[in-house]
Order: sequence, then C-alpha cells, then structure tokens
Amino acid sequence: MKRYLLGVFCSALLLAGGTLNTANAQGSKAAAQRHIDIAKAGADTYLTIHPFYDNALQKIHALKYRKPGDPHPLVSKDNLMRFLTIIRECTDAELALVSGS
Repeated sequence: MKRYLLGVFCSALLLAGGTLNTANAQGSKAAAQRHIDIAKAGADTYLTIHPFYDNALQKIHALKYRKPGDPHPLVSKDNLMRFLTIIRECTDAELALVSGS
C-alpha cells in the first residue's frame, strides 16, 4: 500500500466586527504561504473541511470502485497547488482591500 503525505488546510477569511482588518488579512496571507511551503516540501494532497471545493464527496465515493494500480482519487499534487494558489491569491486580494492598495 502506497503512503501519501497529507497537508491539512485550516484557515478562513477572518472578520472582525463584520469588517476585514489588516492584521487578520496579514495572518491569512502568512497561513496561506506556510501551507504552500509545506506542499512544496512534499505534500501529495490536502484535506479541508469544505468538501465542495474539490468534489471530495464524489472522490470518496469513487474509492469504492478503485482497482489496484488506479490513481487515488483524493491524491493530486496539481490539485493541491491549484487550491493553495487560489487561497494565496484570495488572501493577497483581501490584504489589498483592507490596506487600500
């Protein structure tokens, strides 16, 4: 059985009193970069509490039908990096919004 390295992504857009603020946006950006660094260090896939981001429920269902030698439906370095790039770009936009740049 092949083993994979899983990156668990736990972050959210942080709101303070209903408005974004620079400190929270900088924290979100730092968290996103940290996850990218972990992924580049060798993570094979990611796990998030939002299964609709990447059709995780369908992929879990597909596990029942996976044959020996088939790729694992939950494992994709491309999907991992695409997901983290989107998160980084969203945190960059969030920071630009709250800092006025």
